[in-house]
Amino acid sequence: MNKLKRKTKGNVRYLFIDTETTGLSPLKNEVIEIGILVTSANTKNIIDELEIKIWPFLERVSKTSAKINGFWDRIDEWVREGLNQKQALDRLLEFWKTHCRSYKYYMVCHDATFDMGFLQALFIKNNIDFRKFKARRVFDTVSMARAHKFKILSGDKLLQYAGFDKEEKPHKALNGAYKTFRIYNWIMDFSLSNEKNIE
Repeated sequence: MNKLKRKTKGNVRYLFIDTETTGLSPLKNEVIEIGILVTSANTKNIIDELEIKIWPFLERVSKTSAKINGFWDRIDEWVREGLNQKQALDRLLEFWKTHCRSYKYYMVCHDATFDMGFLQALFIKNNIDFRKFKARRVFDTVSMARAHKFKILSGDKLLQYAGFDKEEKPHKALNGAYKTFRIYNWIMDFSLSNEKNIE
């Protein structure tokens, strides 16, 4: 297994990203919420956070996803704060420019294929090049847990195993970003601790 190391130079930023969606398919469903934490190079110093709510086509909200993210029970939040896709991407990219344009940056997700797939679809639908936003390297805490041969891969179970409380329900994207932040740092600490013991 490759050794995990934090990029500790000061000109590095980490973006911990989570999304909530109307279903499981980026081709048929949509992002309704984006949560992001920005940290400094050591990944434990939170610099800023962002939460964006995006109005979906209501007929695309599946029962399963609505049960997870509580969309219908929380719909007043979208009435107050919801943006259309173009407005949401403008805000997302402005946040990215503020925190990442002058830095080398990495992204971290719990199940990166899911989150990156939905974000890429959102960019494509709005004719924006996703490559300008996506980091060259995206860390996936599911893959990291699997590489350490953990038998549990779900976010809630990993949080509990690491000694944290489970993510609050209904799931919210910003809470999910915090979940990913905790899991990533716990796995990194676990890996570095084991490396020292071997040495």
